[in-house]
Amino acid sequence: MPKQNGIEGYSKEWTPIKQRFVKGFISTNMIMVVGAIKRYEREGWTNRINRHYYYFDMNAGSGYIDELSLDGSPIIAAKAAQSVLVPESVTPYMVFVEKEQEPYKQLRTRIHNSSFSFMPTIWHMDNRECITTLRKQNPIMTKSFGLAYFDPNGPTQLPVEELPIFANQWPKVDILINLPAASYNRVRTAPQCHSLPYIHQLIKAIGKDKVMVREPEGKYLWSMLGFTNGPALKWKKQKFHLLDSPYGQRILQKLTLTNREREGIQTTLFDFI
Repeated sequence: MPKQNGIEGYSKEWTPIKQRFVKGFISTNMIMVVGAIKRYEREGWTNRINRHYYYFDMNAGSGYIDELSLDGSPIIAAKAAQSVLVPESVTPYMVFVEKEQEPYKQLRTRIHNSSFSFMPTIWHMDNRECITTLRKQNPIMTKSFGLAYFDPNGPTQLPVEELPIFANQWPKVDILINLPAASYNRVRTAPQCHSLPYIHQLIKAIGKDKVMVREPEGKYLWSMLGFTNGPALKWKKQKFHLLDSPYGQRILQKLTLTNREREGIQTTLFDFI
């Protein structure tokens, strides 16, 4: 794990902001799903949905950030499910994916020692392998709501080729990606790198109906990308904007192009997304 600002794997400035954002986003997503399930049931469309909520944490880590005394995203999500979903009789199905041995063992211990009324599944594998496994095990899951969170420890850990496959298999499962755009673009433009698409190309490949983008923070241009086929989360208080708004387009152009690329292009992103 790379060192950032003296803390291995974390940014002292961004991580607390990110964790607050993720906590709010997950809770809000769960509340919206509960509302959607109730609307379907009122309309008599129960054959189109199930009372399940799937949460996939594709870079789960250990469940706790010791250096900053903060819950990790798996614990944040499990706590939210306990307080939002369980009282509404919506069953949480939670899959935590961690490929490194030590964080995996720590997360497993934390979950097994928890008091949650449900038991998340913890997979010791890479997120690419997870998506492939899910694809083999399940058909297209058209009735299942939920959220998949990707928080890669470096751009090469973001499964850019598999993300469109996942999005197609789980059309009602939203996607949230933590993205340090400057680091991503540095890797993308490296001479030896031929596998990372432009960010706007990745967004188009994922193919969800609505995309939201967070204003970037710091020199690494830390940002968040949200994808949904349902109602978009309008969250300007948290600097989260619809991609197809003029402001969202300006954010995306800043994220998807390096300074050198911006100097050499005379177009808007509307031309190529």
